[in-house]
Amino acid sequence: MDHLPDPAVMKTFLSSMSDKEAKDNELFSTRVDLEEAAKCTCTCCPPRDQLEQFDFCCQSLFLFPLKKKGQLLRDGLKEKLKAHQSPCITQNPLFTDFLLTDIMQATCVVCLKKNLRTSMRRFASNIAKREQWVNALCSTPEEKKALYERVNARNPPMLCEEHFKDSDFSCPSPDSRFLNASAIPFNTTPTVTTVTSPTTVSLSTVMSPSMVPFTPPSTPHFSFPPIGSTPHRRPRSTTRSAMTEDVDDDPTWTPPAPTTDNEPDCEYLLVSKESLMGLLRHCTVCKKGKNNLSFRMEGLGFTCTRECNLCGMRSPWENSKPLYTANRSSRERLPKINVDIVAGTVLTAMGGTKLRQIMMMSGIHSLSTTTFHRIKRLYVAPAIEKEFVTISSAQYMAPVRGWLKTIIRRCYHAVLSSNGNGDMASEKFRAILLCMQNQHDFSQDASFKHIKGCEHGPPSVNYIFIPRDGKIVNRLVQKVFTERNIEDIKRVSHRLNTSPCESINALACRYAPKDSYFSRSGHEMRTQETMVHWNHLKHTAADGTRPVVGRKSYVNPTHKNVVWRNVRKAATHTWRDNVKQLAYEVRKNMTETPYATEKKERHAIAERKREIDRLTRPLVPSNADPNLEEEYSSEDEEEVDGRVDCPLDPLDKHLSYVDDFNLEQTDIEDEDEDEEEE
Repeated sequence: MDHLPDPAVMKTFLSSMSDKEAKDNELFSTRVDLEEAAKCTCTCCPPRDQLEQFDFCCQSLFLFPLKKKGQLLRDGLKEKLKAHQSPCITQNPLFTDFLLTDIMQATCVVCLKKNLRTSMRRFASNIAKREQWVNALCSTPEEKKALYERVNARNPPMLCEEHFKDSDFSCPSPDSRFLNASAIPFNTTPTVTTVTSPTTVSLSTVMSPSMVPFTPPSTPHFSFPPIGSTPHRRPRSTTRSAMTEDVDDDPTWTPPAPTTDNEPDCEYLLVSKESLMGLLRHCTVCKKGKNNLSFRMEGLGFTCTRECNLCGMRSPWENSKPLYTANRSSRERLPKINVDIVAGTVLTAMGGTKLRQIMMMSGIHSLSTTTFHRIKRLYVAPAIEKEFVTISSAQYMAPVRGWLKTIIRRCYHAVLSSNGNGDMASEKFRAILLCMQNQHDFSQDASFKHIKGCEHGPPSVNYIFIPRDGKIVNRLVQKVFTERNIEDIKRVSHRLNTSPCESINALACRYAPKDSYFSRSGHEMRTQETMVHWNHLKHTAADGTRPVVGRKSYVNPTHKNVVWRNVRKAATHTWRDNVKQLAYEVRKNMTETPYATEKKERHAIAERKREIDRLTRPLVPSNADPNLEEEYSSEDEEEVDGRVDCPLDPLDKHLSYVDDFNLEQTDIEDEDEDEEEE
């Protein structure tokens, strides 16, 4: 039973084969502009208007980066040009007499006639249009199978213009002739029909002397298996390159957009080493070679350079994008994942030691101690300071800053002066807010039963008070003078066995534990973290972002009973994301990397040391001075009895001269004494 190919299966197969063939036929690298490669540099190429779209100059093989096929073509062309001593391949007799003529000709897939390519048209590559053309050119299933085989075996399949009518062409200019998209070819070749019966076979042909008949094979082999049968591996056949454009392609068809299902909602993914190595080992260009891998570790980030052992394609791969400075450079290597991990560790009060322990036990590469503290000092600490300054720079709260110490002192005074009377301590605590609004007499307020006014003297004329019932008062009521604090201060011990600031102290102990030692800058950074965290919790509770979702009981050892407290919705901690973004900006605003700055400082210090050594070096150095560097040639050396005299410096020469002069004077004096004695 004869089977025709399913259009869907045929479309999928041809698409994959076209993509693979297009990559195999590429000569130049993907970053090379083909129009630049087509520009003539050998002064022997025809004009550009006489060339096809993907024609290029032979000298382009020596000027642009190539792929494997281009390298092979370049090596062969180099040998031919060297053998014939010609600057261009078009001056080679073998090329002009045979290759050029053969290349300019093509064989029609229908009538099997050889004609110039300029008088032929490409066979339709669109699946639906190709099937329509085959049905118009063939009348029997055997002819269709044979034509499909010839079309798949040619790259590209060509068709004579004789199979089209004159009305199928349009001529916008005298030198141009285009085939209409709606053109349908017809068969002008001899009609070959095969009628099979149980006893006889009849063959009727209509032939012309100039045409060559085509006889289908006795046992036709169709390249597409029928649906539902077991697929067999067929030999590789050349198909039309995907980069080649054709006037008969469907201009409205576009490939569907890629989709991603169930994409993880996170920025980083943990991948095992074995799975990643298997993914990076395969070459994505030639599909057959294996990549040689070279890794460079940068903390938690790394870069892998891949080089195929078959096609030689080199490509880098990195697990995290680098963070660049203002003056972007290819030498900058600060992976974004390093800053994210350090920021997350610092902002959650985990600590670098605990982070390394967790990662080592999990088999994950971790940051070194030096790298961790370096990133924390250069990027995270300045970001925390900026966030702290931002939240503490509210202009409308400026008048309260002068009252901070007063509020703290009067809170302690309210507890101590009450001597255990909780109601009196609560009234004195409420009186602080009224005093800040310049209200010092509470005799008309029925809620004050133990005190009737402030205990301090009259304030000065220039004293700054806050406006009554204004925005500042509302914010203080929401965060400081809350109903809970007014009730809790009644139970604070007047002997100060407990502190009214236990909530913020507990948070401070989380960021700066008392059993650890921190430097001054480190302790200031952790204190700022505590204040930003505490302010975020209070702010979200006041604006309704974290409402009360329940109540929880616990045993209070101070009151020796069960106490209930409110449970609020979990905090989002958006301040941590703000700090991380500020850390990115710190890196982006740098004019150069910290390593380059430190390198310049080291060179400057070394230069100052050399200048100091030059200025403090003695004018008359001795033989033992290591800074004395003098070179002597062998011509200046004199040998006396096989002994080489050591050269002397100017000071030694002067001393030697003095010694010789003294010796001469001594000899003269001795001679005079001898003469006198005689």
